[in-house]
Order: sequence, then C-alpha cells, then structure tokens
Amino acid sequence: MNFNLGNPAPAEKEKLSWKAGISFGFLLRIPLAKNLFLQPEYSFIQRNGEDRSLGKTYTLNYFSLPVLLIYKILPVLSVMAGPQAEILINARAISSGENSNITHDTEERSIGVAAGLEARVINNIFLSARYFRGLNHIGIGQRSDTKEFKYEAITFTAGIRF
Repeated sequence: MNFNLGNPAPAEKEKLSWKAGISFGFLLRIPLAKNLFLQPEYSFIQRNGEDRSLGKTYTLNYFSLPVLLIYKILPVLSVMAGPQAEILINARAISSGENSNITHDTEERSIGVAAGLEARVINNIFLSARYFRGLNHIGIGQRSDTKEFKYEAITFTAGIRF
C-alpha cells in the first residue's frame, strides 16, 4: 500500500511497508502463435499493508482476474504482461489491538497492470516473479475522511501446470 501515491499526497513522504500476503488460484494458457500465449487467471489474493502515520495495519482480500500475454523467450523462460482487475471480498484494519471490519469503507475495485518472468524448473513445475502496479486510487474511510493509496506488489509463485 503506497500512501504516497494517494490523492491528496501526504505532506511528508511516508515510508513504504512491504508485508507478506498469500495468493492461490488457477490459470489457463491458450496458444495464440508459436511462442505467444494468452493466460487468463482466477485467483484469491490477500494483501497486507500498514499506515504508520495512523498506526493501523490492513488485511484486504480480493478475487483477482489477470489476463496476461506470455511470450516464450527460451524453452524454459517466458516474459508476461497484462491488465489485472480485482474485486474486494473483505477488508480488516487493526489499530491499538482492535480488529475492525472496513469492507464497506474501502473501495471495492482495484485495477492495475502486471509484468514479470516465469521459469520452467522441471517438467510442469514453474516459478514466477511479478510486479503489480495499481492504476486507481483505493480509498479507505468515509467520504469526508478518506485516506487513499495505490497498490504496488511483488509476487513470487511456485506452481504446477496440468
């Protein structure tokens, strides 16, 4: 969660907090040309972040739909890029030990772009690394007291292709 990219931007730059989350899902790889593939994915993503200026930590869960173009550079190495749309499932905030549901106070949609690399390790086992950059502002709070941010995420994945 990069609050420095919110609108309005904070008066003083806030230190970014990278927090681990989880992701799992399914993908389908559709051949388009010799080394070009279309890869729609269906995933559950849990993103965690922190707003140090307010002393709050956040956990946001999304249903994610990336649609990636995959280009196979080598038989074991591919590059990928494409849009990623997400819809909020639920959101929680923790402040001073108090856990609260903020699902209805949080922007429901997240739209961004993803790009990365994928390496085939053995047969159908692969490893990938991606960078996701949110394009829209995600607001937390009521209309008059909204704090906004944009997503930035690095994802490392291990998977099995059937």
